[in-house]
Amino acid sequence: MVYTSRAVYSYQCFYSTTDVIVEVSDNIIHTETSYTKVIEFELANKIHPDSILDLFFQIRNEVGGHTTTSAWYLNGTLYSPEYTQTGVVWLDKTTDITTPLNRGDVLTLYSKTTAGGQASTRVHRIRGKSSPFSVSYIKP
Repeated sequence: MVYTSRAVYSYQCFYSTTDVIVEVSDNIIHTETSYTKVIEFELANKIHPDSILDLFFQIRNEVGGHTTTSAWYLNGTLYSPEYTQTGVVWLDKTTDITTPLNRGDVLTLYSKTTAGGQASTRVHRIRGKSSPFSVSYIKP
């Protein structure tokens, strides 16, 4: 068997487009008026600190005239602004991830509704350009 060597310069293995890294698309509905855990992502691997990531989801209330409020938490600490939507039209919400993430970090989406309403979220995603490598590789 014959092998051919070739140099590899500044190889970082970044995804070239914004891809969905993980998604739970289920429509999750509840009637709680205090914050309730909707979805949770636990990172199984370290992500390169130069990765460009965001959290995405859609929000609405299943009952017209009622409001759903949602927010992301990182390891139990509020991470995003509170997002609200009144009524039955789906709204896209995005939060940039600006904190380097580590293995075991937990991103959790909580939501609540006004009395008589039904909080609803769906298409829960971590999206972005990411790399599993911490340094460039250059063939010696």
